[in-house]
Amino acid sequence: MSGPPPIFARIISLQVPKRFVSADDNQLYATVSFDNESDLVHSAQVVFRGYVRAPIGSDNQAKDGKKAERKTDDHQDTPTEKKEEHVDTKKNPKKVPKKDPKRNQQPAQEQRTIYYEFLHEQIWLLIDRQGKVSHEAYLDVWLPRFPPSGPIYKGGPVIEYSCRVSVDPWYQNHHVEQIFEVVRTLILKQPHLSAYPNHIKVNRCVDHGSVFHKQCKPVNGEIWTERGAYVPGEKFRVYWKLAYADTLSDAKVSLIKTVKFRTPEPNSPQLVSTKVDTVSTISLAEQREKDKKENKERKDENCVALEIPGHVPVTMAMTIFNVLSVKYQVLLQVKVGGHKEFTDFTLPVIVTSDFIEPRPLKKKPANKAELFQRPIDVDDDSADDDDTDGEVEEHPDRDAQNRNDFSIEVENLAVATRADGQLHNAYAEVHLLVNSHVARSMHGLRLLFSGECRAAEQWYEFLRYKAIINTNEATALSPGQHVIKVALPFADTQYDTNILAPSLDDDVRYLCKVTFTSWEANAVQYEREVFVDRYVDTWAKKEFTPPYDEEMGAWGVKMRQRNFQRGKWIFAKVTGDFAKVRFHLVQRRRLRQPGLKIDESYLHERIITQLESPEDRNLWPTTEWAMQIPNYIQPSIEISYWNVLVLSYALVVFPKGQDGHEHKHTIPLWIGTTDDKLEPPEIIIPPVVPTQTQMIRVPSPADLPEFEVWDRDEVKMQPWWVERFNRDTYTFDEGAPPPPKPPKEDKKKKKKDAGYPTEEHLPVYGPENRSNY
Repeated sequence: MSGPPPIFARIISLQVPKRFVSADDNQLYATVSFDNESDLVHSAQVVFRGYVRAPIGSDNQAKDGKKAERKTDDHQDTPTEKKEEHVDTKKNPKKVPKKDPKRNQQPAQEQRTIYYEFLHEQIWLLIDRQGKVSHEAYLDVWLPRFPPSGPIYKGGPVIEYSCRVSVDPWYQNHHVEQIFEVVRTLILKQPHLSAYPNHIKVNRCVDHGSVFHKQCKPVNGEIWTERGAYVPGEKFRVYWKLAYADTLSDAKVSLIKTVKFRTPEPNSPQLVSTKVDTVSTISLAEQREKDKKENKERKDENCVALEIPGHVPVTMAMTIFNVLSVKYQVLLQVKVGGHKEFTDFTLPVIVTSDFIEPRPLKKKPANKAELFQRPIDVDDDSADDDDTDGEVEEHPDRDAQNRNDFSIEVENLAVATRADGQLHNAYAEVHLLVNSHVARSMHGLRLLFSGECRAAEQWYEFLRYKAIINTNEATALSPGQHVIKVALPFADTQYDTNILAPSLDDDVRYLCKVTFTSWEANAVQYEREVFVDRYVDTWAKKEFTPPYDEEMGAWGVKMRQRNFQRGKWIFAKVTGDFAKVRFHLVQRRRLRQPGLKIDESYLHERIITQLESPEDRNLWPTTEWAMQIPNYIQPSIEISYWNVLVLSYALVVFPKGQDGHEHKHTIPLWIGTTDDKLEPPEIIIPPVVPTQTQMIRVPSPADLPEFEVWDRDEVKMQPWWVERFNRDTYTFDEGAPPPPKPPKEDKKKKKKDAGYPTEEHLPVYGPENRSNY
């Protein structure tokens, strides 16, 4: 198959801001300059990428990697070598360089491995002819939902963003790329519950040793902070007033950060890993010593001041693609006299970007519904509760449902698409069954619509939409069957359904899933695969419209046009004196494998249909050969969402002469879905259907080795020079010892066992029924 047409435009410069802040920016933008020296108009693709990559082993390796990237122009990661310090052991025998076994253990290529992408949005620019031109590319995004740049945790995977511009097709990797940062902020919507004092009640039994509270030491009281939200770099005090059965021997307070990040796998797309770190900690003894040095009077003995470091990220309930979530809590650990271990008490807090003025508890509204409780940003939608998909919501019917007083089951799931197989204005229908004697409210019905691609051993998601459906008392579900419609985000302003990759067997597929449990549990209650078709204009490529003529030696191929409609016919005329001719319609799939610096391609070719000339020349057509295109194949594709797929076709012609000499003509085709304005052929030759070859002669058991065939009336002993792996495989073992000699028959025992069936009288089974084979 021929490659893409030559490109005469080039990229002069790419300028991207170094940092985007979620509180200030709602767009990602870049300025690109081009130089077109031809009279042709070209197009360029700008891609804003976000991905999770492997960490770099050390700071020196990171610096060396950046230097190597600047020096090389072939977009390949070259590992840099670090010279060891030379030490003269004769002058200084004590100073001997130590060898680090971990050094250079991880190659630079593995250090720069990409785990998965969560952002790959494309923008196309038109480059005018003859001259230099500058364009600005804008992408509307929701930055308050984007994960921030940097490592997820110390020494862990790194979140990174980049802008990539290319004039050539993406698989040639002739692009210019620049990395930028995304800073995540959190400005809470007001009025928020965190502006009031944060109290928790404590009723805990310590050291009772069993389910019976015989010799326990109760701890009762309360723990509180002045507010529920703080900014990085701020100090806040933690108070507690607890009643102990014994004296308090020790106490310490810590700020705990819990990070959950998604590590998807094909068998577990929602797999989430958890990392818990202690951000800061201080004990009661340290606080007293610190106040004593600063000559501060302690008004409350049970109080410590905890500082939030300035470099910690803000609280993030969720991010796109569920990449990351960050939550904080205050951990109070007290040790009662006579008890060896600490008793833990936790108090949730929010780390925000904007300082919140504290409000007295007296002015707190009686109805909590008037206050925001979740960490909602001012730019976020208040009604969007998608960030609670990993939590268990609290509602009155939860306890009743746990007691099996009622149940809501998913009976069926359907996705309604257009008649042409596209997702424009598609919606999902969830069929529910309410098993109850009264009306019940539904909480936490989760729906996920995803698009997946499997390119060889690499699997990734290129589309991911989540929704949570809840009902209240006013919209409670009565007993019986119900159908709930959930709109999918495939309107004109959300996704361009015209460039979505179509369904292709196991390579590209779309799934819709529903469940009542958290996605982290990976317990899907119902799953439905959705077929997505692609529609392409048959006359979209002008180079396939004019007649085509190709000659190779004594034979040639002529075609009126090379653009055809799927389900119709391909016409070709073969010139020259030939004895036979074969036609193959070949499909070539190119699936993108995301990479850090370059994107790999997984290529797969297959024959869609084939046609052979009949032996009877009277059945040959007079002018053109015609081969039908199957109606079930997907059309030619050059552009797809996330650059997932490139699909191309070619007609391969094999004319063969009288002397057995054969030529091969490969002619690229463009297959669309609109009318190609061609009439059906007069003579239709059926396509060749490959048949299974039949064995003419069945070998007899005497022609096969004795360890592969057993007769029904005898059992063959296994040769000593083979070792049996399974029922059909052997291996030669040259050094194996000979088998032991069979023991001598005991005539007395044989007489004693007379009347019982011996091994000779037992029925003999074939090798398929014998476990020792």
